[in-house]
Amino acid sequence: MDRHPLCVTPDRSLLDVVTLMSQRSPDNLLASESSTSISPTAIAKRSSFALVIDDDQLVGIITERDVVRLTAQGVSFAQILVTDVMTRNVTTLHESEIQDAFHVLNLFRRQRIRHVPVVDDQSQVVGVLTQTDLHNSLQATDLLKLRQVGEVMSSQVISAPPEATVLQLAEQMKTHRVSCVVIVESESIPQASSSIVRPLGIVTERDIVQFQALELTL
Repeated sequence: MDRHPLCVTPDRSLLDVVTLMSQRSPDNLLASESSTSISPTAIAKRSSFALVIDDDQLVGIITERDVVRLTAQGVSFAQILVTDVMTRNVTTLHESEIQDAFHVLNLFRRQRIRHVPVVDDQSQVVGVLTQTDLHNSLQATDLLKLRQVGEVMSSQVISAPPEATVLQLAEQMKTHRVSCVVIVESESIPQASSSIVRPLGIVTERDIVQFQALELTL
């Protein structure tokens, strides 16, 4: 569990939040000025989410998927506040409910979410669990060593040509509810009078967050 989640206030601009998500630093963790408990490892990684805290209470969440959705809608990140676009009524778990990793995984699947804040008896946030956290704890190499790639891979790959704009990629991610788009090009095979599709690279939700943080023209 991430015990030092990225937290922001509802009155922050969305551009501020995606900048913090793309490059975490001590001052974006909403810790009190006197706090000295932030560990270096907690601030070294990018965040796939930001909790929205108002008066010490959890009121919403912003995730990478939200950033992609809002990008596809053409929202101006510099001119809109977090409170206007955050997901409200956030699904949470009590500390006593996180002992069973498979219970949490089932929650992720049922709710179609990838982040769940963990709260104590006073409904105060004590951390956040993500799918990545659970996969790491479940020792996936042991669980999947008898499975073949063909059994678990996604066969419906969403792709786009190199000439596609980032905005078009965000629209595809939103429409198909995927976290990435594979960039491909067609390569002709003269002898066979046909062509094959060759992958060149990939663009992910995290890339979209980074592009918004850099204020690039999408």
